[in-house]
Formats: sequence, C-alpha cells, structure tokens
Amino acid sequence: EAFQCAKPVVAANIGGIPELIQSGQNGVLFPAGSVEGLQTAIARLYDDLPTVRRYGEAGSATLQLFDEKSYYNRLMHIYEHLLAPHTT
Repeated sequence: EAFQCAKPVVAANIGGIPELIQSGQNGVLFPAGSVEGLQTAIARLYDDLPTVRRYGEAGSATLQLFDEKSYYNRLMHIYEHLLAPHTT
C-alpha cells in the first residue's frame, strides 16, 4: 500500500520482507521486535524529505515488478527459455 502511494516503508527485518524492502533504497528495515530500531527508522525519515521522496519513488518502481503484466512476461520468458531447444 505504501508503494502504491509512493511512500517509503518502515518494516521489521523478518521473513520475506527483506526480499521486497531494500533498506536504504526503497525503505528502512529495523530488527524485528526492536522498539528502538523502529524509533530510529522513523526518526531517520522524519526530517529528510528528499530521502522520503527517493525511497517512495523507488518503492513505486519496485511495485511495478509485481504487477500482473510484468509477472506474466517474466514467467513466459522463463518458460520460453526452458522449452527452447538447446544445443551443446
């Protein structure tokens, strides 16, 4: 949702989240369960509008990788590669 609104994400570094959020590029990750980490991550963005905008734009671009058409095109490329005759 944040990416759809071109806003940076502040999220815990847990599970699959780091696969989508690249800290320092499209958001800020903090250690899971760390209140201090959350505070630091929010404070890092609070007064830094250029970084907020840059992360928001990068997040919006990241979201484009997961739209239906892009996903379909990448999947078809994989299938075409796997099914193409290979010469050795």
